[in-house]
Amino acid sequence: MTIAAANRRDNPETLFATPEIVADRRADGSIWLKSTTPLQPGARCVGDWLEHWARQTPDRNFLGERSDVDAPWTTVTYKNALRQVRAGAARAFARRFAARPGMNGKMPSGNQAGVYASTLAYLNAVAATGSDAAQDAVPQMKKFKGKDKLFGDVTIRQDGRVIHPIYLFEIKKPEESKYPYDYYKLVSTIPADQAFRPMADGGCSLVK
Repeated sequence: MTIAAANRRDNPETLFATPEIVADRRADGSIWLKSTTPLQPGARCVGDWLEHWARQTPDRNFLGERSDVDAPWTTVTYKNALRQVRAGAARAFARRFAARPGMNGKMPSGNQAGVYASTLAYLNAVAATGSDAAQDAVPQMKKFKGKDKLFGDVTIRQDGRVIHPIYLFEIKKPEESKYPYDYYKLVSTIPADQAFRPMADGGCSLVK
């Protein structure tokens, strides 16, 4: 149901698509219903689905709610929903880091988060190849192109450079900070393909 349709209080029969199903009435009295619409490839998880639609239709409404039939709608777009999910994942990592022995409740720095992400990428490559030898693990790492829990869209180039968006933050005013370590406000995002020197300009001997 669309928000516009709900506001118009249209006839419910006009709000939904006509079902396209085949009914198989069996001798034992059971009825099997089968859709004529073939299933599309499924997402690995809800996060992949959200990532897809945030790319395809970032400003389309993902969720909407209202407290009463005459109350205004509160909505969140796919882009903002994905941003909130990523922020939640980063906070969860930071809380686990701060709880480790010796950290005394301190949150990780950007460098520490980067070490965590790179180590995890290496361990995933070792698991995929069954080898911790550099000649096996490194080529496997360079095949990666996907989502990092902390840095978002990530690609590891053939020269070994990890490519990801770069974020410009502004320090919040004291009254804007809502909880411990809530220091930054996102101002803009520099796309990965603009944030790093092109591989062709690096002169790296690893690139063939």
